Amino acid sequence: MVGSRLIPLLVSQGHRVTGLVRDVARAREEPALAGIRLLQGDLRRPETLASAVEGMDVVIHLAVLGHFNEGQSGADDFTRTNVAGTSALFQACLDAGVSRVVYTSTSAALGFVKAKIIDENAVPNPLTPYGESKLEADRVVQRFAARGLPVVTLRFTHIYGPGDRRD
Repeated sequence: MVGSRLIPLLVSQGHRVTGLVRDVARAREEPALAGIRLLQGDLRRPETLASAVEGMDVVIHLAVLGHFNEGQSGADDFTRTNVAGTSALFQACLDAGVSRVVYTSTSAALGFVKAKIIDENAVPNPLTPYGESKLEADRVVQRFAARGLPVVTLRFTHIYGPGDRRD
């Protein structure tokens, strides 16, 4: 959903945008992806990531196995995509010399926090396998930042609006 708003904005500003998608034919049907280069790949297939980030200045990591899949996915599925997939992507970015990565996280990684003020020092308490996987992915991202990969993390709360296909 974020990508369907962000991509047209980036294209309208003159940026060259490349999208990594699992199914190029299906992605070509998405109006929001018009005018961008599409590469077939998958976070769960690390061998597809190096060529996808090669020559990129900035990588915006929006891919996720989200909480709306919780009835259909187990903890291993969330870990494989959100944790291992993020790690593989960030390793590819580090190896390729990407100058900045924008990583999108979620308030689900925090879960229910009893503190009145929630900041970077709040003790997370994720309530779902999705939230647990995103918290672990956040930790992976922090380790890559410590290794020198420039990262900006955005921790979204609930996102909704035009284009939302959930209901």
